[in-house]
Amino acid sequence: MKLAGRGIVIALTLVAVLAADVAIETLLRQHEQRREHEHTLAELNLVRARIETLVYRDLYAVRALATHIASLPELDQEDFEAYVKPLMQEPTTLRSLAAAPDLVIRYLYPWAGNETVLGTDYRQLPSQLVEVERTIASRTLVINGPTPLIQGGYGFIARKAVFLHSAHGPQKLWGVVSAVVDRDTLYSASGLRELGNRLALVIRAVDIADQNVAKVFFGDAHLFAYDVVQTTINLPHGRWILAARPHAGWLATAPRSVWILRIVACAIAALLVALVVSRTRYLRRQETSLVTLRRSERALRRSQQDLINAIEALNEGFALWDEDDHLQVFNVARRIYSGCRTDPPNRRHRRVGIGPRLSQRRRLVCRGTLAAPRG
Repeated sequence: MKLAGRGIVIALTLVAVLAADVAIETLLRQHEQRREHEHTLAELNLVRARIETLVYRDLYAVRALATHIASLPELDQEDFEAYVKPLMQEPTTLRSLAAAPDLVIRYLYPWAGNETVLGTDYRQLPSQLVEVERTIASRTLVINGPTPLIQGGYGFIARKAVFLHSAHGPQKLWGVVSAVVDRDTLYSASGLRELGNRLALVIRAVDIADQNVAKVFFGDAHLFAYDVVQTTINLPHGRWILAARPHAGWLATAPRSVWILRIVACAIAALLVALVVSRTRYLRRQETSLVTLRRSERALRRSQQDLINAIEALNEGFALWDEDDHLQVFNVARRIYSGCRTDPPNRRHRRVGIGPRLSQRRRLVCRGTLAAPRG
């Protein structure tokens, strides 16, 4: 096998092993990425469930307060506190509860830290008036935010309009009740902050009335341009889309199975190359031995021919028998000897051997029909 041929075989072997390694590694990466997607989605769903649980539990206080006021519209601050205080005793993300008859905040709990809110007229706050009007028009509980709060910080504001029943006409608007869900408390209690340490997260709010309107309020909005897993947080009036991906991207480091595959592929490639090289060397040795054998055969034939020529050049007769009394070679002078007698003196010819019997061979040689044996 030529050197170029051996190089081609080795190259083809390496290409085949590399192609198999790439194909299997691609499948392993796809499998690992699906597993990583599923694990990430499971973590998102856990946070989603916690957020929904916290929000719905706290929004129950808003609904309960709206129902209470609808049945007892002539309440005062003392009545308001007596009803609201038990709702705030349990671990909650609520920062405050307020009631705004005729769209002016007159009842509030707790006072501490929220005094600046008392007396606020929603009609003087264009940024919040839009959401208040939406609440009144939809007659449902609406949550929006996070928004900057008058008392400082950020929070999600849930509002519900209160209508008074009338037996003689249409319902009359009493005002609105609202609850402030503290943003940071909600993020921490739901595990969103902790998950954000391990994953890149983003949340956008989708307007239930206009699906094309979406506002990102947590994380980087550009994250949606990448391959992310998503889950939907369902709210009483709207929804949030929670999406995530690893900070460094999916499969930033090769999984352990891929490294094992690479090691196995390298071992197989090395073994195949070693086998090819070993086979090539064996064939070369065989070829060298064959060439040497042919040279030896040619040298032997030349030596035999030189011996025959030397025997023919003898003036005296010459004959050579082997140990089994078979005639091997003789010259012309020996054929003339004793009338072509080839048997040695005082020796009886043995009619055992390969080819024609010696007596027959002798007659053929004497007649010139068969050439004298020369090896």
